[in-house]
Amino acid sequence: MPSGTKIVGLSIVKNEADIVEAMVRHNLGFLDHLHVVDNDSADATPGILAALETELGGRLSWSVDLRAGHGQQAITNEMLPDLAGRMDAAHIVLLDADEFIRADRDYFRDTLLACDIPVQMEWMSYVPCPEDDQAERNPIARITQRRKREVLKQGKITVPRVLVGRAQVGAGNHSLIAGARVQFLSDRALKLAHFPVRSREQLISKVLIGSWNLRLRDGPTKNEASHWRELADRILAGDAISDADVHNVALTYAVDVAVRVILDPVIAPGAMPLRYTPDNTALLERNLIAFAESCVRQLGSKALL
Repeated sequence: MPSGTKIVGLSIVKNEADIVEAMVRHNLGFLDHLHVVDNDSADATPGILAALETELGGRLSWSVDLRAGHGQQAITNEMLPDLAGRMDAAHIVLLDADEFIRADRDYFRDTLLACDIPVQMEWMSYVPCPEDDQAERNPIARITQRRKREVLKQGKITVPRVLVGRAQVGAGNHSLIAGARVQFLSDRALKLAHFPVRSREQLISKVLIGSWNLRLRDGPTKNEASHWRELADRILAGDAISDADVHNVALTYAVDVAVRVILDPVIAPGAMPLRYTPDNTALLERNLIAFAESCVRQLGSKALL
């Protein structure tokens, strides 16, 4: 039986204004507390988190980390000891802004509270389709179809309190490492609905800024975020990204083989009204301008040294 009494979420986000509110509201249906670290977002993400913190009281907290280069792994490992102790966490669930717990709530909580090893929650990959209702602002209500099967079994790992400080979270939150990879429990009843691709504007912004951030950081691993780099190269070569491309990219996101999709909505349309999420108008333009401003600010700071 792990020590601690609560299930706590930790999420590192950057420029996720279109989905971060939905992520917070949905996942707090399973978690006792969620802490979000904003990694120097230039869009509306910080304002959304501030509004949610006020509305949700003590169940949501957030902080800012301004380091450049998409340092998710470093930030996560640095946050874990404080979060585990301050929140009396039995398990810490690592979530990206585009990941939504799919499980029976009681089974999810009972499993994690009784488990002293990591738990892997596999992805269920959702795919935007031409028939999606574009008037629906909530992406998890708008995008209702997912891959029928996952070609590559990938997922995210949880961190039991007993391993905090003894093991390190690997790149992408896919593993725990303590000399070697730590064995984990894989339970088919515990899944993550994954929404990495949500619109044309979001996709272009994601891959360009993600690729540039990796280039700013020293020493990315050979395979880390290869899907970002490949798509970024395609965009920078002048290959226009259409709405049909968005669908096809989502079908093969992180894999090489497309499979057919099936209808499997996470929530019903209108089931989770969003109060603070802006529409996607000028999303791409705002994010790219803000990234350029961030780079100029960093260069200016170095010039003063």
